[in-house]
Amino acid sequence: MTYQPLEHFWIFQWIETGIYALLTVGLAWSSFWWIRRRLS
Repeated sequence: MTYQPLEHFWIFQWIETGIYALLTVGLAWSSFWWIRRRLS
């Protein structure tokens, strides 16, 4: 097994948070776009 150094913990946390935030924004935008398109 390979372990990452403790100094990398917060870097990895922020990268993961950014990925999930981008996915959340993208899915929310596409949902609103799809709903508005269907209701028009």
